[in-house]
Amino acid sequence: MGMRIFSQRQRPFNFYVILVIACCLVPALVLGVYTMITFHAQERQVSERQILGVARAVSSTVDRSLEASLSALSVLSILQTLRDGDIAGFYTSAEQVGRQHRGWIVLCDKDSEPLFNTREGYGAPVPRMITNVSIIEALKTGKPQISNLFVNQSTGGYQISAILPVIVEGQARYSLSLTVPAQEISTLLDGRRIASDWTVTVLDRAGKVIGRNHGLTDRLGQPVGSLLAARMKETDEAVVEAAIPEGTPTYTGFTRSAFSGWSVVIAVPRNDLDKPFYDSLERVAISGIVLLCAGLAAALAISRNMRRSM
Repeated sequence: MGMRIFSQRQRPFNFYVILVIACCLVPALVLGVYTMITFHAQERQVSERQILGVARAVSSTVDRSLEASLSALSVLSILQTLRDGDIAGFYTSAEQVGRQHRGWIVLCDKDSEPLFNTREGYGAPVPRMITNVSIIEALKTGKPQISNLFVNQSTGGYQISAILPVIVEGQARYSLSLTVPAQEISTLLDGRRIASDWTVTVLDRAGKVIGRNHGLTDRLGQPVGSLLAARMKETDEAVVEAAIPEGTPTYTGFTRSAFSGWSVVIAVPRNDLDKPFYDSLERVAISGIVLLCAGLAAALAISRNMRRSM
């Protein structure tokens, strides 16, 4: 009877020893995990700012290129040959500027009818440009325009244009368009120091791909994903979780240019940002299990020693 009472008294004692050790270890583990999660959230915010910073930098590069195109057109617009209506004499200057910018110049009259296209040659028939809406807007408002992506009716190639109205005696008499292959936008990304697994995409105002640092051939002219498109309608700048067309889950940041209305999108694989956190969390979990097992073993050992001494 006495031995049975002694045994029953030992069980609660074992339990309390284990409970004390668990109460010491578990809060420490919970605090460690909470600290890691908080630190990861802070790192995530820093990473999002970096993503948006890269997007803004690329957007500025694209804007400078477009501004350079408009500046070249501005120089052409003040040539006396154009203002005097000497279209043949003006053509030579326009052709040189087009080559310098790896594109071609299209001159239209005040009714947006094309007078020449330096790609076709002087005197060659020139079809009405599919960017006619932008040309009409430039002539109507007297302000420069940047086109969306469009398809060349002759070659089927994708192109973009910077358009400048030529103001003579207070009225828009002509429009000048500097047109380049859309692929030229992607060359602006080549010199930037961007991680090889980051995807940089340039979109026009309609959300279609103009330039890309990876897989441009397959994506040129394609619309952006529906999730990203919906978010871009709500704000000019943000970071969202989305998958790129290749299927890789990413953190995707975008910014819209106030100058052109085009957007730059930076997609960073989630694994790049989340893997260090999950690796650390796994190490903490394993360490916690090891410590808890060690604590339980120690508790049992202490309990046995105390029982022997009693």
